Amino acid sequence: MAKKSPSPRRRELLTFGRRLRSWRKAKGWSQEKLALNAGLDFSYVNEIENGKLNPGLVTVIALSRALEISPATLFLPLSEAQKLQSSPVVQHEVQEDRVLQHLEQPELLSAHCQLVVQYARESYWEGAQQWLKALQSWFPGHWRLAYTAARYHCLKAETYLQTHPTAQIAETSIPYAAQTPEVAQELHAALEALQQIRHEPDLKHLLLQDQEMLILQRHCAEAWQSLFL
Repeated sequence: MAKKSPSPRRRELLTFGRRLRSWRKAKGWSQEKLALNAGLDFSYVNEIENGKLNPGLVTVIALSRALEISPATLFLPLSEAQKLQSSPVVQHEVQEDRVLQHLEQPELLSAHCQLVVQYARESYWEGAQQWLKALQSWFPGHWRLAYTAARYHCLKAETYLQTHPTAQIAETSIPYAAQTPEVAQELHAALEALQQIRHEPDLKHLLLQDQEMLILQRHCAEAWQSLFL
């Protein structure tokens, strides 16, 4: 009985698997090493290479990042893929990916946050905002980013008061929403960010440690106290 030929879909998966294997071997890597660098299970990589699994877009990107190649090269014959990979555009893309992968390491988060604060201290608001936005995409939902955002807003409020001597805040018994609008907006944003993380064990210590947060104690006493309850 003649061996049944693979379906068109199966042939595509086998072709993709062969291309992935070629790029892996060109790096001198085992399937285990590729899986480790791509954040995947070894058996998953094995099944992809053998045409048994149809990888999704996220997986393809993870594999190409690990191999330091453009995702497009995995869909082209080897000769065409090599030409594409050596092009200046793709080399620039790969270099950017290397930088991003380095920046996205969790152990660097504290240093990243300090850079945002330093930008704010220098009144480089646009740079601080852009860097904070990038961090929020790399570390979504991390409580340190909410705290850093609060520091940013406090510094902006303090800077406004220092550069606008006539913008005096009234008695602390008056709600901050009724005070100088520019300052009130920043203090409100800072308190909103802090309320989101009020149950973080390290928050109280940080609030008392970082001098820029004391503007909340001076001008939003009730809201400040609520963070310590």
